[in-house]
Amino acid sequence: MNVNLSWEELPPDLRETATSLAIESGETHSRPELLAAILNTFEPIYDRWRETGLEPFLPRLRERDVLFGHSVTLSLLNTPLAGTAAGIAPDGALLLRLPDGTQTAVYSGEANRVRS
Repeated sequence: MNVNLSWEELPPDLRETATSLAIESGETHSRPELLAAILNTFEPIYDRWRETGLEPFLPRLRERDVLFGHSVTLSLLNTPLAGTAAGIAPDGALLLRLPDGTQTAVYSGEANRVRS
């Protein structure tokens, strides 16, 4: 993730897909203050995850799951695996519905292709 802090104008090739806090707010921002705010927000969430696991976060993650329902081709140790993204498991794995109807949990791999 990148946070563009102080760009007042973006290069032409980024104008459709990026912005900056300066552009959006019309204000300047301090890098140290922004970093402190991000870390202070993240720390209690991280602590909760360590105490309770991922389960309490799953509803919110599922709302934001952009892969859900899309056809995905993954590379697992150079072996392709294709299926439909079926969600996020309580342990954080990608749930993949295979063409034969079975479902498998994928813990690592490289996404080669995502199709609508």
